[in-house]
Amino acid sequence: MRVVDTSAWIEWLAASPAGANLAGEIPAREAWLVPTIVQLELTKWLNREAGDDKADQVTAFTSMCVVCAARYQKSHSRRRSALCAQHRLATADAIALRDSLAL
Repeated sequence: MRVVDTSAWIEWLAASPAGANLAGEIPAREAWLVPTIVQLELTKWLNREAGDDKADQVTAFTSMCVVCAARYQKSHSRRRSALCAQHRLATADAIALRDSLAL
Protein backbone atom coordinates (compact mmCIF):
# COMPACT_ATOMS: atom_id res chain seq x y z
CA MET A 1 0.00 0.00 0.00
CA ARG A 2 1.19 3.51 -0.77
CA VAL A 3 -0.13 6.94 0.21
CA VAL A 4 0.23 9.62 -2.44
CA ASP A 5 0.37 13.11 -0.95
CA THR A 6 -1.92 15.82 -2.29
CA SER A 7 0.99 17.75 -3.79
CA ALA A 8 2.07 14.65 -5.72
CA TRP A 9 -1.50 14.18 -6.98
CA ILE A 10 -1.55 17.79 -8.17
CA GLU A 11 1.76 17.46 -10.02
CA TRP A 12 0.60 14.19 -11.59
CA LEU A 13 -2.79 15.59 -12.64
CA ALA A 14 -1.24 18.79 -13.98
CA ALA A 15 1.21 16.70 -16.06
CA SER A 16 4.07 18.85 -14.80
CA PRO A 17 7.72 17.78 -15.15
CA ALA A 18 7.63 16.72 -11.48
CA GLY A 19 4.44 14.79 -12.19
CA ALA A 20 6.14 12.98 -15.08
CA ASN A 21 8.92 11.96 -12.69
CA LEU A 22 6.32 10.66 -10.24
CA ALA A 23 4.41 8.60 -12.81
CA GLY A 24 6.55 5.52 -12.18
CA GLU A 25 5.88 5.77 -8.45
CA ILE A 26 2.08 5.83 -8.73
CA PRO A 27 0.73 2.52 -7.38
CA ALA A 28 -1.95 0.32 -8.86
CA ARG A 29 -5.42 1.44 -7.79
CA GLU A 30 -5.85 -1.49 -5.40
CA ALA A 31 -2.56 -0.60 -3.65
CA TRP A 32 -3.25 3.14 -3.49
CA LEU A 33 -4.22 4.47 -0.04
CA VAL A 34 -6.24 7.66 -0.18
CA PRO A 35 -6.83 9.32 3.19
CA THR A 36 -10.08 11.27 3.25
CA ILE A 37 -8.15 14.43 4.08
CA VAL A 38 -6.25 14.01 0.79
CA GLN A 39 -9.60 13.66 -0.99
CA LEU A 40 -10.70 16.92 0.63
CA GLU A 41 -7.52 18.81 -0.26
CA LEU A 42 -7.54 17.46 -3.81
CA THR A 43 -11.21 18.25 -4.40
CA LYS A 44 -10.70 21.77 -3.04
CA TRP A 45 -7.78 22.34 -5.43
CA LEU A 46 -9.58 20.79 -8.42
CA ASN A 47 -12.74 22.85 -7.88
CA ARG A 48 -10.63 26.00 -7.86
CA GLU A 49 -8.22 25.11 -10.68
CA ALA A 50 -10.05 22.70 -12.98
CA GLY A 51 -13.77 22.95 -12.24
CA ASP A 52 -16.48 20.74 -10.81
CA ASP A 53 -16.47 18.13 -13.59
CA LYS A 54 -12.78 17.34 -13.17
CA ALA A 55 -13.18 17.31 -9.38
CA ASP A 56 -16.03 14.81 -9.73
CA GLN A 57 -13.95 12.58 -12.04
CA VAL A 58 -10.97 12.50 -9.70
CA THR A 59 -13.19 11.97 -6.65
CA ALA A 60 -14.78 8.99 -8.41
CA PHE A 61 -11.30 7.61 -9.16
CA THR A 62 -10.11 8.08 -5.57
CA SER A 63 -13.23 6.30 -4.33
CA MET A 64 -12.13 3.20 -6.25
CA CYS A 65 -8.80 3.20 -4.40
CA VAL A 66 -8.38 2.09 -0.79
CA VAL A 67 -9.88 5.00 1.15
CA CYS A 68 -8.91 5.42 4.79
CA ALA A 69 -11.16 7.64 6.85
CA ALA A 70 -9.61 10.30 9.04
CA ARG A 71 -9.68 9.32 12.68
CA TYR A 72 -9.78 12.22 15.09
CA GLN A 73 -9.30 10.39 18.34
CA LYS A 74 -7.62 12.08 21.26
CA SER A 75 -5.10 9.24 21.49
CA HIS A 76 -3.89 10.02 17.97
CA SER A 77 -3.14 13.68 18.66
CA ARG A 78 0.19 13.04 20.35
CA ARG A 79 1.35 10.71 17.60
CA ARG A 80 0.33 13.20 14.91
CA SER A 81 2.14 15.97 16.77
CA ALA A 82 5.25 13.81 16.98
CA LEU A 83 5.03 13.04 13.24
CA CYS A 84 4.82 16.79 12.52
CA ALA A 85 7.96 17.44 14.51
CA GLN A 86 9.89 14.37 13.37
CA HIS A 87 9.19 14.73 9.64
CA ARG A 88 8.52 18.49 9.50
CA LEU A 89 4.98 17.88 8.25
CA ALA A 90 2.01 20.15 7.94
CA THR A 91 -0.96 19.13 10.07
CA ALA A 92 -2.95 17.64 7.19
CA ASP A 93 0.08 15.59 6.11
CA ALA A 94 0.50 14.24 9.64
CA ILE A 95 -3.19 13.25 9.71
CA ALA A 96 -2.85 11.45 6.39
CA LEU A 97 0.33 9.67 7.47
CA ARG A 98 -1.02 8.67 10.88
CA ASP A 99 -4.26 7.35 9.41
CA SER A 100 -2.42 5.33 6.77
CA LEU A 101 -0.10 3.85 9.44
CA ALA A 102 -3.17 2.73 11.41
CA LEU A 103 -4.26 0.37 8.64
